[in-house]
Amino acid sequence: MGVFSWLRSLGRQRIVGWFLIIIAALYLIYFVRMRLFEPGDPIAVREWMAVIASVAMVGMGTMNIRLADMRDKLLEKQRRNEEQIRARAAAERKAARRRDIKKQNYDA
Repeated sequence: MGVFSWLRSLGRQRIVGWFLIIIAALYLIYFVRMRLFEPGDPIAVREWMAVIASVAMVGMGTMNIRLADMRDKLLEKQRRNEEQIRARAAAERKAARRRDIKKQNYDA
């Protein structure tokens, strides 16, 4: 159960990013081990295109993960700013009440 709750906490964008990286890395490992280091048929243009696409997928997965981190940092900053604004407004209301009470006491 811990794995599923951990996956849910990652968020969709991070999960997609890691999925892209893992799938592309597995294909690149396969290509290097089986196609480059083993003798066999010449490597076709289609396979080279798949390698280029895999490298691009690793880049896209990395961007997904980094953008998710940036989004989380931005949301946390906005949340902190909202809390500060609420705290300032509460302090101003409290100060206004004190002024009103002092004014009423002074007038009385």
